[in-house]
Parts: sequence; structure tokens; C-alpha cells
Amino acid sequence: MAGALGAGRAGIWADQGRARRTTVLSFVLALAAWSLMAALPISLWFLIAGVVLLDFAIQAIHVTSQSLIFASDAEARSRLVGAYMVFYSLGSACGAFSSTLAYAHGGWISVCLLGAGLGFAGLTLACLEKPEAYRANSNSIHGLQTSGQPESEQPQS
Repeated sequence: MAGALGAGRAGIWADQGRARRTTVLSFVLALAAWSLMAALPISLWFLIAGVVLLDFAIQAIHVTSQSLIFASDAEARSRLVGAYMVFYSLGSACGAFSSTLAYAHGGWISVCLLGAGLGFAGLTLACLEKPEAYRANSNSIHGLQTSGQPESEQPQS
């Protein structure tokens, strides 16, 4: 349920030219989620809250990424979606394998540290990415924008 809410809002923000902000915020939420889940020994409610928050954040990142792909050149779109989904699946498989190893060697806290580490790596990459990379791909998803700027920054005609 939280993922669906995150996906809907992220799609709207990406369509408005706010993909970078949405991605960065979602990674921050993912880090907060892993922090909550690491507190499992204290309370099961922290785990539940962390899972809901992580679902929200990951779905928002996923939808934002797909919005940027769909905003790209129509001729390359299907290839980009295919490549994105291949790497998304490979990342999921690697995450499942890595978390199994982390749990076997260090328990739940190791799994949370791995998740937080990967979230921090994603946050770092999102922050280091040039803002133009997000704007250049968010032009005219629905034919509403042409300048690559959020609607609020476009010149009025």
C-alpha cells in the first residue's frame, strides 16, 4: 500500500521536473527505514514501520527512474526499459544473495548495515549526478513541458 502511494506521488513529481529531488529524498527515506529496521531487537513496531517506509522509498525511486526513461527518445525507450529491468532484476538477485550472506555471518544488524550501505551509495550517486541529467530527460513526458524546467520555472506565454 505504501509503495503504491510512493509510486503515485513520485510519478507526479517526476512529470513536474522534480526527479532528482524525488530520488534524493527517497534515498534518505530508505536510510531512515534501515535505521528503523535495525532496531528490531527493541520493538517489532520499528521493523513494521521500516518495511512500510522502505517500500514507499524504493517504489518512488523505481517510478522516478522509469519516468526518466519514458521521457527519453521514443526510439530508444523500449531498449532502455529492457536494460533497466534486466539490471533491476540482477540487482534484486544480488541483494537477496548478499543479504543472505550478511545474515549468516553477522545476523540481522549486518543485513541492515548492508541495506543502509547500499542506500548510502545510491544517495551519494544521486547527489553527485549533474542536475542537467535529470532535467534533460524529463522534457515533455505528456507534451506539457519543452524546456526541461519545472513548470513553475517556464516562461509564461
